[in-house]
Amino acid sequence: MPKDAAKAVAKGINLLGYPMLTPDMVDFWSEDYIPSSMPQEEYDAQPTKDKIFSFKNLNIEATPTIQKIAFNNLRRLLTLTFRYLKKKL
Repeated sequence: MPKDAAKAVAKGINLLGYPMLTPDMVDFWSEDYIPSSMPQEEYDAQPTKDKIFSFKNLNIEATPTIQKIAFNNLRRLLTLTFRYLKKKL
């Protein structure tokens, strides 16, 4: 859907009591603000003007994803629970 048409629809919906779409949301959603994923070599080879910074540029080490952390915690909890139940039975 073109941005102008979406904005016109959003203006009409915005008049409702609880709008599901606002013109500001259309502006926000129509802008590509997440860069495409590139290997570290491409990040390093970028010109300094309009450079996209990576974790390496900011001296930040990436941590495991929240899913991996949650899975490890859940697995540990289930292991301890099964050991406890096995002793009780």
